[in-house]
Amino acid sequence: MKKVALLVVMFIGFHFLFAGPFGLEFGWTINQMKESGVRIGESKREVFVTMSAIEPRKKHVELDNYITTVDDEKGLVHMRAYTDGLFSESEIRNTYNILKGQLSFVYGWDNEIEIDKIDWNSNLHGPENFIRSIFHGDRKLLSFWEMEPTEENPLWMIIISVYADSDSVAYIAVDYFSRDIENTMKNYYEMGAAVL
Repeated sequence: MKKVALLVVMFIGFHFLFAGPFGLEFGWTINQMKESGVRIGESKREVFVTMSAIEPRKKHVELDNYITTVDDEKGLVHMRAYTDGLFSESEIRNTYNILKGQLSFVYGWDNEIEIDKIDWNSNLHGPENFIRSIFHGDRKLLSFWEMEPTEENPLWMIIISVYADSDSVAYIAVDYFSRDIENTMKNYYEMGAAVL
C-alpha cells in the first residue's frame, strides 16, 4: 500500500514538475490563458492588475477554487488555489499533509519551512478549538518553499496555509508567486496611494 501511495505522489509530483502549476505559466496574459484553454470567470480590475476566478485545464483533486493575479506589464504574477470549506482538525491536517507532501516532493523536502504553532497564552487549545484558534489568529499552520527564480522559471515562492473565515469553517490555500510579485505589489500600492 505504501508503494502505491508513493507512486501516486511521484506521478502527481512529476506532472507538476514539468508543467507550470495547474497548466499555467508565469508571465501569461489573460488572452494567453484563454488560448491555452483556461476559462476566465468573474474578474476584478484595479489600476493595472486584474484578479480573476478561473477554471484551469489542470485541476488538483484536493483544490476546488482558483484565482490568478495578472499585471498588465508582467503578466501572470500570482496563482492561488484553495479548498472548499473544511470542518474538523483531522480533515484539515489530512488534506494539508497530502498537499504539503506533494509540494515537498516536487520542490524539495529540505527547502520546506513549516510553522505549526499556537500562542501559548491562547485559551483556544485543544482539537475542539482548532478552527476557532486559526480564525482568532492564535494558531498558525503553514509551510513555504523559497526558490531562486530564473528567466526560464520565474517561480519565487510557494506557500500552503490554513485560514478560517469563521469559528467553524477553514480552508487550505496554495499560493504560487513569481519573482515579479514584489514589483507588482509595490507599484500597485504606490498607484493606489496616489489615487487616494
